[in-house]
Amino acid sequence: MNELCLPAHAKINWGLAVCGRRPDGYHLLRSVMQKIDLADRVYIRPDGVDSCCMEAGPSVAPADNIALKAWLAMKKKYGLSGGLSIRIEKRIPAGAGLGGGSADAAAVLLGVNRLFALSLSWEELAGTALSLGADVPFCLSPHSAALAEGIGEALTPIPVAKSWRLLLVKPPQGVNTKAAFALYDTLPQPPRPDMDALASALANGETAAIAAHAGNMLEAAACRLTPEIHIVKQALQAAGLTAFMSGSGSAVAGWAADARQVEAAAVSLRQSGWQVWQTRTLTA
Repeated sequence: MNELCLPAHAKINWGLAVCGRRPDGYHLLRSVMQKIDLADRVYIRPDGVDSCCMEAGPSVAPADNIALKAWLAMKKKYGLSGGLSIRIEKRIPAGAGLGGGSADAAAVLLGVNRLFALSLSWEELAGTALSLGADVPFCLSPHSAALAEGIGEALTPIPVAKSWRLLLVKPPQGVNTKAAFALYDTLPQPPRPDMDALASALANGETAAIAAHAGNMLEAAACRLTPEIHIVKQALQAAGLTAFMSGSGSAVAGWAADARQVEAAAVSLRQSGWQVWQTRTLTA
C-alpha cells in the first residue's frame, strides 16, 4: 500500500507587525517569515477509515486536529473516496509560535495532491490552506522566506542566499494565539517594526539591519500570558544574541552572525535548564 513521508518544516517570524483589523475581527498582519530545518515527519496512506495519530507529541482531539482537517477539506472539495491514515512524528514543540500544526496541515495538502494524482499547483491549494489557518499558506508555499501580509494569504518571496544558525528556547508554558491577540487589543500600541527594511536586510544578509529591525508587536501581550518569555529573551541577550519571539510565542529565537556565539549560548542555556533547539534557516 502506498505511503508517503513528507517533511513539515517549522517557521520563525523575524518580525511581526499588526496593522489593523478587518470587519470580521481578523487582525491584519505584515510578517517576515522563514522556514527552518526543524521539522515534523508526516506519513499518509490510504486506509479504510480516517485517522491521525501523533507520535512523541501532545494528543489532539479530532475536532482540533488541523492535519486531519486538511484531509477532510480536500476529501470534500475534490470528491475523494476512502479514508486516510495520517501519522505524525512530532519534533516541533506545540504552543511555540513555530507553526508546527500549520506545517503538518500543509504537508497533508501536498501529500494528498500527490497520492491522489490531483496535479494541483500550490496556488490552487492555497485557498484550502488559508481556510485552515493563517500560517498554512506560507508553510505550503515553495518559498523559504516571504513577507506575509493580510491574514497570511498574500506572500511576497524574499530571496535568501545565506543560512543562519539559530537557537530556539521555549518556556514550559505555551501561548494561546487567540488569547494573545485578544490581550493585544487591550494594551497600548507598541512601536511597529519596519517589515520592508527587515525583508531587504534578510535578502541582502545585512546583519546589523536584521538585528535592528527584528521585532514582534505581540510580544508584550504574550509576556503577560507567559512571563517566562521575557526571562528567556533576557538570557539570550545576556549571551550576546539578538532575541525575538516567534509568532504568538512562546518560543524565542536567538541569533548572531557568528555561529560559534550561538553554539556557546546553547551550552549555557541548557546548563540553566531551558529547553533548547539548535537549528538553521532554509534557503531553498
